[in-house]
Amino acid sequence: MVSVDIRNLRNILSIYNSSHSPIWAYQRTAEERYFYLFDTEGWIPISIRFRGAPHSELSTHLARSGYTGTLGRQGLEFAFRPDTTFDDYWKMVEDVRDGARMSCR
Repeated sequence: MVSVDIRNLRNILSIYNSSHSPIWAYQRTAEERYFYLFDTEGWIPISIRFRGAPHSELSTHLARSGYTGTLGRQGLEFAFRPDTTFDDYWKMVEDVRDGARMSCR
């Protein structure tokens, strides 16, 4: 099990996506970028928008856009899990879950 302060992760990723990134070869674009994390049960604990992210509140607002599902779980009131009707999302979760099982063998 790995435990990470999600605010620190957000801040680090924001720096690497900014014009101050120490990775010079990383392509900068005006296109807004964001990402979200999910666990093997399909819960999304956070979505991150890179512009202004170091001071933004933690939420799943971006990840919930266009989806319906369950909002909130014990210990993470803003966590979100899409309904099972979103086949592409659940296929992705299943693929990741299967890959995690394969790497543990």
